[in-house]
Amino acid sequence: MQKTVLHGRLAVSVLLIRVVMTVAMAQAPPAASRTLIRAGHVLDVHSGKESADQTIIVTGDAITAISATSATPKQSQDREIDLRSMTAAGFDRRAHAPDKGHQF
Repeated sequence: MQKTVLHGRLAVSVLLIRVVMTVAMAQAPPAASRTLIRAGHVLDVHSGKESADQTIIVTGDAITAISATSATPKQSQDREIDLRSMTAAGFDRRAHAPDKGHQF
């Protein structure tokens, strides 16, 4: 059950980051500036550790760092996307769907 929840959270996190990156790149500021994605929680998929109040730092089209929001002040040329009040929920439907020969 816990693995399923982690897989669901991971899938939602990856999807959310992709959506934010797509929006950020569509309205991309000059390459020298950063995009700060203020996240409520970030899940480290290698350790399973969930960290609160984190900022994902995007420079150009790459994630360059993840650090505590308190340690990442916004600079004048930065673009800021605040996701702290948003909630993402999801599940791994392969683990929850009845097996009736359907393929997902």
